[in-house]
Amino acid sequence: MWSSWRKRQFIIFSKTTFGDTKYISYGSISIEQLQFISLDKKFDRESMGIKAGQGEEVAQAVQDFIQSLNPDLNPKATFHENYVRSGTIFEEGEVGILLDQDAIEALIDYTIELIGELSIRQAKSYMYVDEVLVDYNDSNKMMRIKRDESSISAQPEEEFATYFYQK
Repeated sequence: MWSSWRKRQFIIFSKTTFGDTKYISYGSISIEQLQFISLDKKFDRESMGIKAGQGEEVAQAVQDFIQSLNPDLNPKATFHENYVRSGTIFEEGEVGILLDQDAIEALIDYTIELIGELSIRQAKSYMYVDEVLVDYNDSNKMMRIKRDESSISAQPEEEFATYFYQK
């Protein structure tokens, strides 16, 4: 399961200094948290409350939005009454929407694009992003991009892991 896991790294932070300053930041996007949208109060992570029969409509709205981010991809957002997290001891599921590979890719690409265009203005100064370096990290080494940039994968080599299944 972990061998098919990939993530992209970034983080946003603020720090006040004087003179010519260069910031280097690192972060990651959790595929597990991105791919599943909970519509259930059961585990206290409900994204929004829905009424009976609204799940498919919400999933279609999510899918349409993601499609608008990248028309070249074919994203799917699938509603189901019982998604279970893989690897759990008790197979207790929750109502939600699962995003497929194209949907995850579109959201990540859009997020990285926004970060690349980020500029922050404070008083009479400003900060902007010069470069965004992405690592499709499918290893078990967290933030390997910080240790050795020559070890990163700038292009995806495998699909994103799927953490949830329908039961």
